[in-house]
Amino acid sequence: MKKSRNIGRVLLIAVVFALACVLLTSCGLFNSLKTISSASVVARTGLEEVADGKYEVQAGKEFTVAVVWNNKRAHYPSIEWHEIVDGKDSVIPGVNDVSSYTHIFGRTDVGKTFEYYAKVNELVRSDSIKINVVEAKLDVPTINCQDDLKIVDGKIQQNIIGGLKDVQLTARWNSAVLDPDLAVTAEWFVGGEKVAEGTEYTYSVSGIVSPTTVDVTCKLSADGMETKSTTISLIFVEKYDLVDNVKIVINDARFTKIAEDTYYVQKTTEYLHFGMTASISPATANLAAECFWSFEYSGNSIMGDRSTQVEDIGLTEGKNIVTATVDNVVSRRITIYYMTYDVDAIPDDIKSAITDKFFWNGNYCDRYVACQEEANEFVGYAISQHQKNKTYEMYMPVSNWAVTQSEFADVMSEAIKQGGDESGYYAYNMSKIGSVGKFTFVDGTEFGIPSGAYRPASNAKQANVFVRYSEVSDKRASLPIDSKTETMNVANSNDLYRAVSNGFKPVFSTDESGKKLQNLYEKARKVLIDYVSEDLTDVEKVAVIYDWIVNEVVYDYAVASNGTGSGSSCYNAFYLEGVFDDKRAVCDGKSKAFALLCGMENIKAIRVSGYAGENIASVPDSEKAKYGHAWNKVLIDANDDGVREWYVVDTTWGDVEVGGAAVVTEYLNYSYFLVTDDAIATSHQARVATPKAETEYNVYKNTYFTYNGETYDLYIESNAERDILIAYSRENGNMALCVYITYSAQGGLGYAVVKMGVNQFIVYAT
Repeated sequence: MKKSRNIGRVLLIAVVFALACVLLTSCGLFNSLKTISSASVVARTGLEEVADGKYEVQAGKEFTVAVVWNNKRAHYPSIEWHEIVDGKDSVIPGVNDVSSYTHIFGRTDVGKTFEYYAKVNELVRSDSIKINVVEAKLDVPTINCQDDLKIVDGKIQQNIIGGLKDVQLTARWNSAVLDPDLAVTAEWFVGGEKVAEGTEYTYSVSGIVSPTTVDVTCKLSADGMETKSTTISLIFVEKYDLVDNVKIVINDARFTKIAEDTYYVQKTTEYLHFGMTASISPATANLAAECFWSFEYSGNSIMGDRSTQVEDIGLTEGKNIVTATVDNVVSRRITIYYMTYDVDAIPDDIKSAITDKFFWNGNYCDRYVACQEEANEFVGYAISQHQKNKTYEMYMPVSNWAVTQSEFADVMSEAIKQGGDESGYYAYNMSKIGSVGKFTFVDGTEFGIPSGAYRPASNAKQANVFVRYSEVSDKRASLPIDSKTETMNVANSNDLYRAVSNGFKPVFSTDESGKKLQNLYEKARKVLIDYVSEDLTDVEKVAVIYDWIVNEVVYDYAVASNGTGSGSSCYNAFYLEGVFDDKRAVCDGKSKAFALLCGMENIKAIRVSGYAGENIASVPDSEKAKYGHAWNKVLIDANDDGVREWYVVDTTWGDVEVGGAAVVTEYLNYSYFLVTDDAIATSHQARVATPKAETEYNVYKNTYFTYNGETYDLYIESNAERDILIAYSRENGNMALCVYITYSAQGGLGYAVVKMGVNQFIVYAT
């Protein structure tokens, strides 16, 4: 809901403001605000200060100096760089109108002093900086290997089964700029023991018969200099482990880290090209796997090269976002700002927006909002804070989008609809002045804050069904989440599932609400400790989590019948509280619980918000709100091909209801367990794009029961198998099982069925 605005008053103010701008411009006031009266050259990278305004640099080392001026709002002045050496002042060619200068001195420059200054707008001469060139010091060695092997992130990996090759290593260092009379010694060490001297060393693989890792170090030494070394890990594997994590690494002195996962680099050319590396872990994963690079700017997306290293990335002016994906594991995104300002001269309003970070949907985001998707993130985060009458500000570059008040109203309307993933009802005020958009949640807003279970209880019960979990005798003392090093403070159950599903260990406050939330978390831990053993595969763990939620938590039909309008978001059924405290919930609570439990087992699962119903695509957009639904996608290696793939999971639709108004009986089924997007295309429609789920998995051929000492799967292909299934059901109290029965095996007596899909049934003896 948006508060009404006085359109006439807004238009009048806009007209007055426009006339004022014309008058001020004609008077030259706006131009005077951009006047530059003073400037200075400052050291940026590669220089060591030895006195006020005096610096040293080693021969062969790259350095950068920059010119800064007194007016932060003057963006594009003319700049002419000057160099003074041996009393001669000359203009540096090829660097006009750029605010920084990067250079490398050679050995012939050792002992000389260079002075640099810049002329800004032709008339303003900057203060200067003096640089003395000194002898180069011994640098760390660079290690290379033969062409048929590859060094990735300091590692060389080989597969034992595929055949091993001796590793030929060569060391290089900055010999070209060192004193020619300096004697440098190169030594090679394996496992701490010296094995060779010289620039080359070959490691023999003849003794490698099982998986192992060997560290090879090259150490350089020279009289009077600090020893320098580089280590390469030689990794020998039989089977590649799954990729757990992808991290983007930037090693470029021009980049300044200004906030979490955020860098700043001053604009010097129209497109800045630089190198970036995707580092994957564990080291026993396939380091040569293809890396898919994605670049975003102002809402535009570009797919980059497929490799393990990208050496030619081009930045555009403004905000750039980079992600890397290896084997469907996506890195946290890196944000890079490429602007004309010197890093120390970024205007305060812009700097505040780009350094004020918040964590949302697995990434560190900020208030510099350059497109609708970023507005959705910021508004979604603001909703999650559950604060009324607090003003949120986003900096929105006017040249990009949403310039007017009316356009900002459209942005906010879309962000409220797309950005939030919480139950609630939102009323807000907003304004747009220049580049700053503001909004405030006001009275009338109902944030998603659980306050108890709904009464009366749902008229539903669970049937006696076959489940893939039982209590574990040898219980674990800890869970994978306990070994996480990154932590996040959590204030409510929505914070809890979001933090854990994104790989953070939760930290609870010590007050009463924090203790209550921690108690809820302990209930979730108990589910995993009681029913998940350490030796289970990820697929088996997901099966336990799915079956537990479907079978132990009934659907809260009473809450669902209230609809999603004002007043309904206070009930536990929408939250983790409904699942773990009450054992009855709607799709919101179930999908949050699935993401939480998977995250605690170090299994990536996301929550998908959208709409669900038969032939949902044909429902008009204006009517889709009443079909609101939430489900999940999970990233696991179900087909054992060494790569994790995304699968759809819906623990709500996995509980089929049978019965009438008096009582509803729910039956666990597998129609929505590890399925593809195509399998649910007619019934489920996500609000925003999610990772594609395209890999087939046959749950019936991979789920087993034991009868009379023999093991059978749930893919029934003969009358004999069908009869064994019915006998097993009867022996276990007419237990219901979700099975696939081929056409030739359908028929017979003594059992009842609930049809789920083509050849898919819930079967139980009668």
